[in-house]
Amino acid sequence: WIRLLYVYPASIKESLLNVIAGEDKMCKYLDIPLQHSEDRVLRLMRRKGSRKEYLDIIKNIRHFIPDIVLRTTFITGFPSETEEEFESLINFIDEVRFDRLGVFKYSKEDGTQASKLKGQIPEAVKDMRFDKIMSRQSRISLEKNKRLIGKRFKAMIDEIGNGTAIGRLYSHAPEIDGVVIITMHDTGYTIHDKKHESCIMHRASPSVRVGDFVNVEITDAFDYDLKGIIVE
Repeated sequence: WIRLLYVYPASIKESLLNVIAGEDKMCKYLDIPLQHSEDRVLRLMRRKGSRKEYLDIIKNIRHFIPDIVLRTTFITGFPSETEEEFESLINFIDEVRFDRLGVFKYSKEDGTQASKLKGQIPEAVKDMRFDKIMSRQSRISLEKNKRLIGKRFKAMIDEIGNGTAIGRLYSHAPEIDGVVIITMHDTGYTIHDKKHESCIMHRASPSVRVGDFVNVEITDAFDYDLKGIIVE
């Protein structure tokens, strides 16, 4: 699998999309660090592009590769970001419905141009904006994951332990996205964790090894992770 991460919007040309669409080794996945959606904030960040350009690029990507998974990152609480601009960012997220989304709270660093800007945002406001974005994206992610139940995908096995195989689909970048918890049997035992409160874990087949590709059918979905069983 070859996966493209941190691809600037201006570098996404039709020639690149043709390669992603036509090469089996290329994951149908793009990580595009947009940082914000509003033109004024983007100019302050010294980022090229605009809201309209970003929407056009995303529309074109999805036209060329309908099953593409799109990941992005945003910064909230950038100096002078208004409430209206933040709400427009939320609307942008709702409109695009990214498959994966990360958000960072702006952190003032001495010596940078941004640190000299007027209108530094209070930490409490940054926290509220961060939470609102993550809450919105969590709902979007869950809705998208639920649509995968019953579908079959190729998965790469990353870990085997405690009777469970942990793998990734083409839609999961290592260490930053979710995983698929792969099971092979209908009997198991319950474990508890903070993220899912409780979930049934099953003993994976000893024939499955780290690095293997297996076919899985998705049986359940969480906000970010999936569950599945190995199928022929």
